Amino acid sequence: MNTRILFLAYVLLSHFAATACFASEGTADEKALPATKSYAGAGIPFNIAHPKEGQQLPYLKSSFVFGSADPRGKLYINGAETPIFESGGFLAMVPYSTGTFSIIAELKIFESSKTITRTIFVAPPAETPPASPLTLISSKPEMDLSLRTGETFIIECRGSPGANALAKIKGSKGVINLSETAPGSGIYRFLYRIKPGDNFKDSEISVTLENKKGRKSIVASGKISKLEPDSFWQAEVSADNAVVRSGYALTPADKAGYVLFPPQGTKFLVTGRRGQELEVRLNQARSGWIGETEVRPAGHSTPRITSGNLIVSYQKPNSLLRLYLGAKPPFEVTASPAEDKIDIRFFGVVSNTDWINYESTSSIISFVEWFQDDTETFRVTLHLKETNWWGYDARFENGSFVFEIRRPEKIPAADSTLKGIMVAIDAGHGPETGAVGPTGLEEKNVNLSIALSLEKMLLAQGAEVTMIRRGNEPVSLYDRIRKAQNIKADMLISIHNNALPEGQNPLVKNGFGAYYYYPQSFALAQEIHDSLAKAFSSSYSKYPLRDDGLYYGNLALARVPQMPAVLVECAYIIVPREESLLRNAGFQNACAQAITSGIKKFVAAKKKRK
Repeated sequence: MNTRILFLAYVLLSHFAATACFASEGTADEKALPATKSYAGAGIPFNIAHPKEGQQLPYLKSSFVFGSADPRGKLYINGAETPIFESGGFLAMVPYSTGTFSIIAELKIFESSKTITRTIFVAPPAETPPASPLTLISSKPEMDLSLRTGETFIIECRGSPGANALAKIKGSKGVINLSETAPGSGIYRFLYRIKPGDNFKDSEISVTLENKKGRKSIVASGKISKLEPDSFWQAEVSADNAVVRSGYALTPADKAGYVLFPPQGTKFLVTGRRGQELEVRLNQARSGWIGETEVRPAGHSTPRITSGNLIVSYQKPNSLLRLYLGAKPPFEVTASPAEDKIDIRFFGVVSNTDWINYESTSSIISFVEWFQDDTETFRVTLHLKETNWWGYDARFENGSFVFEIRRPEKIPAADSTLKGIMVAIDAGHGPETGAVGPTGLEEKNVNLSIALSLEKMLLAQGAEVTMIRRGNEPVSLYDRIRKAQNIKADMLISIHNNALPEGQNPLVKNGFGAYYYYPQSFALAQEIHDSLAKAFSSSYSKYPLRDDGLYYGNLALARVPQMPAVLVECAYIIVPREESLLRNAGFQNACAQAITSGIKKFVAAKKKRK
């Protein structure tokens, strides 16, 4: 019995000694020993998230492929080794060939191998047809045109190079010779100018290619009509979010830039048509283009619009200008770079303004002038006492045009917090997912997480906050804007995370960015961008990110004139490392903190401005 007890005691003592020795050695050599790598993505499903099976792509020489795989393995995409980020995401630029194309991903792990094949279709490039046999592929115009004397349009065809190209317009005399744009290009073109003697009405345009071996003809899908000098008509804006563009569309997918945002009921004089776009007259020197579906016919009469008297008033904290017009003409607002002057141009209006009534001296409008720039353009210029206005609202009420210059109701000048500021926060997307990361992180969810963090930080700074959405409830794009407008928010921040169109390289273009549209939003966008750069682009940053830049961006959530409005892209969710950061609560808070810092700097600067 005693022998057995002594043996057990010896075993226990040996065990404790070994344990103590092991613990001691581990502590002493901890810095020298390499740490065991932790794989957050271990066991993650092997998947190609993008592109989708059967996806139809335009002609591309290469594009990005991303998805997820166990990071303990080695991944090869079409034979090229592809890094797997420790969270399990992967991203690669893959060379494409046209036609049916296979993306083969092979994962080798623990002496086993798994393979995924993704089949897509890549469109071929627009190749020049062979000289023989004679070929005629297409012709333009592709859309119906209604034009006036002196206006031009392009007749074009594409076919075999080195041929003789001819065009004929029904109702015209003679044949038009088209020139090949470059030797061997197979593209033939002629710029036709409507002549006084032309008599076109839904006239077909036929194009012919001929050489020694044959002759081919085709009729363009678009027809041409000539408008007579007095053939004007009116159109009234019927769409809720109509846009007047600077020019006509080159293709259905390539439309011109935005210049005006006419409210419902605005009337335009229509002077021409190209496809589904109408040319509308602004004045003798300017015209714009609006979609046919955004307006309705409003007769052929063009009543003269005259301006009434002007009234300047103050409704704390905002300053108002009222102008009686009795109609809804197109108008354009431009502010000076120093924000000390605002011009409002009314198109199709003649002045009959005899009086300017300054009802209140509390208004930031110092004085008002009017000018008749030409026979069709009436301009009102507002000179401002202060430059710390935040936005404006332009609207029609009971026959009058109302222009309201907006400021927050009360900002304590000596207070460094955001007390008195109302911020509307939009968490982009929802219930639709938005972009999706390599391991399946949905943009709508991370947008909301960052937005909720931002809300807490702004509330802690004394701001009032309205969330455009708090969950997965559906809110349309323009309803988001209307919600911010209806609560009279002082600023709108829209939170997003980025992706790229096909063909661009997310291994090169990634990181954070900020976007604005109206000039009064530039300073806020710049402060937010600079705060993001300080947080993520410095050498000592905990979460280093590339600076993707500060942008003017034609985005709906940035096109809000009533308040400074900025859309923030915190990171690129399709990049594995950045998707991993977006899952991290610390990074989400860092994004919110940088945005809060930018807002505070903007507000502080506004308090100092006069």
